[in-house]
Formats: sequence, C-alpha cells, structure tokens
Amino acid sequence: METNRAGNRGGNIAYSRAALRAAQITGHYNEWQAQNNVQFSIDGVFGTLAPVDNQGFTAGHVAVTGCNVCFFGIWVNNTNVVSTTQGPIIDPAGLTGGTAKDVVSFPDVVDGKVLLGLLKIKVGGGGSGVQTFTPGTTNLNATNITATFYDTTVMPTKPLQS
Repeated sequence: METNRAGNRGGNIAYSRAALRAAQITGHYNEWQAQNNVQFSIDGVFGTLAPVDNQGFTAGHVAVTGCNVCFFGIWVNNTNVVSTTQGPIIDPAGLTGGTAKDVVSFPDVVDGKVLLGLLKIKVGGGGSGVQTFTPGTTNLNATNITATFYDTTVMPTKPLQS
C-alpha cells in the first residue's frame, strides 16, 4: 500500500475522476468505460488517460458466486494500458452479525500503476436471474448482479460499506 500513498516521494495518484461506469454499447455490457480524461502521476511523472470504452477485465479473475461480494481495482500504467485486479471474495452471511460493513477488502496495490477506481460486484441469491458473476462474461447489468463503481485518487485506507 505504501506505493500508492500521496505522502510518499513520487507517489501514484489520479488527479481527476475517470467517471467509471458499465459500457453502454450492446454486446459490451460485460465491460467498463472511463468517460473522462484522467490526469495522473506514476512515480512522480505526469500522464493523461483519454476516455476509454469497452474495456474488458484482465484475464485470470475467478467467478463470484451467489450472495458474495468482491471489489475489482481498475488501473492504468505509464503507457496508458488499463488493467484490473480482483480482491478477496467475501460471503457476508459468514461474518459476525451477518453484515459486510468494514470487512470487504480491496485488491492489493499494484506497483507502477495508478488506481482509477474500484468496482464492487455483489451477487444476489435465490429467485430467478444470474447466480454467478464471471468477469468478462457476465453483464454488469444482469439480474441479481449489483455493480457499483467508485472513482478514486488512491487506494482507500478503509473498506467501503457493502
């Protein structure tokens, strides 16, 4: 986490918000987009990411099954290559008191990249609809899938409420 804190010499920081959201083009609802130019610095060197659309998840993520919650980090490097990382999958029912507040962990910080934002995926349980979220396959607007985007400047120090 030290590599993404503003107080460190040459930290990795996003200075403007990406305005992240699900892709809006038919056939790409399983992808995400950044609507704004993002000014950032990586190791103290400035960069700009132009708006990007129809960005897929990086390979290697695992599926999130019914009633579970997971955060994905959305990153950019100094050559404007975007990527995603996955945090731990949490079952809120297994937590003390049955609530995931303050316990859903973020993905690890990635050296040489700046965090554009976080995507929280929450899979509903029971009834009809999707019971598993498979990154890159399942639509972000599918029934029983709640996708919430958070624009960031650095990795938050405390978990967000699920």
